[in-house]
Amino acid sequence: NGWPIERSQMSLVSAYVEQEDQFIGVLTVKETLIFHATLRMDKDIPMETRMRKVEAIMEKLCLKSCENTIIGNPRTGMKGISGGQKKRLSVAVELLMDPP
Repeated sequence: NGWPIERSQMSLVSAYVEQEDQFIGVLTVKETLIFHATLRMDKDIPMETRMRKVEAIMEKLCLKSCENTIIGNPRTGMKGISGGQKKRLSVAVELLMDPP
């Protein structure tokens, strides 16, 4: 938008998403989000709350239609979700952590 931004404000308005996705190709989209929610979210957050968050994020990022589809691995020839769905999954994994 052409507005200057200070270095201290940059982390408040931006985030880093891996260019090369590091997912386990045999897991489904939902399994991947549950895996990350289990490992990365605060241990004091109940599992029921984690699952609600997984569902809400899948809904918001239009991943419900592929929630039971494996991610796949093009290097090994394993077909799975599309490139766009993988990018949205990368964002979904980060959103689980409630970025600022």
